[in-house]
Amino acid sequence: MKTTVKGTIIAALERRGGVSSMGKEWASQDFVMQEAGSEDKIKFNVFGADNLANYNLKVNDEVEATIVVTAREYQGKWFIDARAIHCQVLLTANVNTGAPTTSVIPDANPNIGDMPF
Repeated sequence: MKTTVKGTIIAALERRGGVSSMGKEWASQDFVMQEAGSEDKIKFNVFGADNLANYNLKVNDEVEATIVVTAREYQGKWFIDARAIHCQVLLTANVNTGAPTTSVIPDANPNIGDMPF
């Protein structure tokens, strides 16, 4: 299931990373966004060091994110994943001047076949 959500990043959780069983490095970070005009929130994941660098999401950024929500079963238990496959920062405050800036980021190319779990 794919959806597009606009809102403000209210939390950037700790970045995680490591080496997969196939010897490839991976990086991942979760973010919490509050939907524009409501109290609804969603926690989503950005996977890949390149995506994290390209999107460069920060707390208080206004963002439009395309998120794929999937469910998966592992050892008889079900888990829900919300992964951003595209993020566009609509408005961010420049730390040095406080002036608003905008940016467009290219679509992510998630490599789901090399997941660390």
